Amino acid sequence: MLLHWLVNLPIFIGFLLNLTENIFWQIFLSQWTSIFSVIMIAITTIILYGKLKLGYFLAGQAKCPECAKIYDRPFLGVSLINKKYEKCPHCKKWHWIRKSVKEEGR
Repeated sequence: MLLHWLVNLPIFIGFLLNLTENIFWQIFLSQWTSIFSVIMIAITTIILYGKLKLGYFLAGQAKCPECAKIYDRPFLGVSLINKKYEKCPHCKKWHWIRKSVKEEGR
């Protein structure tokens, strides 16, 4: 209920101050809604999955060819067409790892 009130507060203030036809106020409202939505999606993700791991959500997981442990892939890294150069967080060694999802299950 409080979150609903927070997202609608600028609309209410706009009606009180008669700013509804002001173009700058309309731009502010659209930006406010967009930023609020992104923040709420991030908070919901943290609540559901714990710590927000950008690499996990965008790149998935990989299996280290040396120690055979599964780890969350980093978001940034050196990439070729079908391989990515990554450091395993367990054995601390760098490897070229295939990007395909099918490799992870083996």
